[in-house]
Amino acid sequence: MFESLFVAQVALINALVVTQAREYPSPLRSWQNGFFAGNPQYSPVGAFQNYSMIFRNNDGVTDPDSFLMIETVGDFPSTVMSKSYQQWTIYGTQLTYCGLLTFDEGKSYKAASPQFVYQPQLSSENEVYFCADPRAGGCGTFWWLWKYDSENKQLMSNVTVGGIPHELTFLDFYPAVNADEVQVEQQFRDACSYLLGQQNPYNYNWMTLNFTASASDCTMLDAHSRQRLKDNIPNYHRHYEHRVNYHQ
Repeated sequence: MFESLFVAQVALINALVVTQAREYPSPLRSWQNGFFAGNPQYSPVGAFQNYSMIFRNNDGVTDPDSFLMIETVGDFPSTVMSKSYQQWTIYGTQLTYCGLLTFDEGKSYKAASPQFVYQPQLSSENEVYFCADPRAGGCGTFWWLWKYDSENKQLMSNVTVGGIPHELTFLDFYPAVNADEVQVEQQFRDACSYLLGQQNPYNYNWMTLNFTASASDCTMLDAHSRQRLKDNIPNYHRHYEHRVNYHQ
């Protein structure tokens, strides 16, 4: 009896997962539009204020209708990461992140560019999940959740890296801000295009870097440079403990 009940429950769960995947085959949602701003509750550089994200409008002509770009607005003035930049691009069911991180006021940059895969079986109308490629450990390596509260017009961004809480931010929607009029940081966009173009499967190796920092001072993040960045963050271990224990 119990075995039959267990089998029935497993079948029901599998059916729900399949239904979810069919109902939400794309990571794009109607609420992914406009200007959002808020304060990170935790991050590798601690909690801070005045963090913004803008979902750039796509006319479906200049770029495919399955493409969406999201960017940070401002330069993290209240953190040690001042003059850093973040960009997310959705294309089809893929999410590419480009983080240009600086801890010396823009004299040099380290670029992080993990690739994510949309998880339709976990997602819903107001929750969109992305994880690392399954061949690279999947959700156990990296997962990213965008959760939208339609009643309060608030977006939550939550990231976990290697099972460790990485970032949690609540951002309010500002309908009075015209997203089309918010400044575009073209040099940062160009730098992301250049750095991503050097990688598989793109291989646009003919591209040149148009950036205030020289090419030698804008390089990809690796294990060694990641540790150096940690060493440059004041109170990093205190911030780490805050992230790990935040949800307990």
